[in-house]
Amino acid sequence: MPEVVKKILLIDDYKVSRDLLQGLLAERGLMVHSAKDGEDGLKLAFEDKYDLILIDLILPRLSTFSVVETMLKPPLALPVDRIAILYTVGSEEMLEPVRELGVRKFVLKSTVDQKKLIGEIISYL
Repeated sequence: MPEVVKKILLIDDYKVSRDLLQGLLAERGLMVHSAKDGEDGLKLAFEDKYDLILIDLILPRLSTFSVVETMLKPPLALPVDRIAILYTVGSEEMLEPVRELGVRKFVLKSTVDQKKLIGEIISYL
């Protein structure tokens, strides 16, 4: 039986971060689709089924809160455990609104310890 490849949707407006994460995850055999903002991310989320959706805490055009809120409602109605929020040091207080939506997976973005970062993401699959 062929191995099922896990699919991740990465929504991050910062191209350098998006490219870095996409490359590191692809090196581990994961299929990664990416979007540069919340609107594009929602379109992709409706078009395909993902094992994990990584969403940057701060997005242009449509806020992370709005993206998550929309993903949790019908017709998409994703399980909240498939959503993880990417954040940076100093932005922890901004996580509370998505916590109130039920999100419990948070990944600290770090270019210092990439192995730990990728390990944490993979642990959520």
